[in-house]
Amino acid sequence: MSGKQRNHPATLLVVEDDPDTQVFMTALLGRYYRIVTAGNAEEFWSRIAEHQSSLRLILMDLSLPGARDGLQLTREFRADPRGAAIPVVALTAHATTNDRERALEAGCAAYVSKPVERRRLIELIESLISG
Repeated sequence: MSGKQRNHPATLLVVEDDPDTQVFMTALLGRYYRIVTAGNAEEFWSRIAEHQSSLRLILMDLSLPGARDGLQLTREFRADPRGAAIPVVALTAHATTNDRERALEAGCAAYVSKPVERRRLIELIESLISG
């Protein structure tokens, strides 16, 4: 079932430091899901607190500014009780096998390289939030 068929669309958190990419991801997925965004670690934790009861999935850019990149945030989230049941999908321009392995080791449920294809991304999201 896609987000557009639900009574209330699932909430997704897009963690992305580039404002243009935030807008793009919101446009790409906003028809099917409720999108909230965060551009850095502080905003990430703020959005987790604000939306923890409705949050179904996190799309995590691995290249974030500051000392805590997407891999570190994923590790922190997995160590937090709120992070046990919410899938994190690495969404990154880094597309090497090593990058994928590091993302999965950090606790990501899946790995998607940019540029993304809407249909494939929605299929992945649905497979992770429908279970």
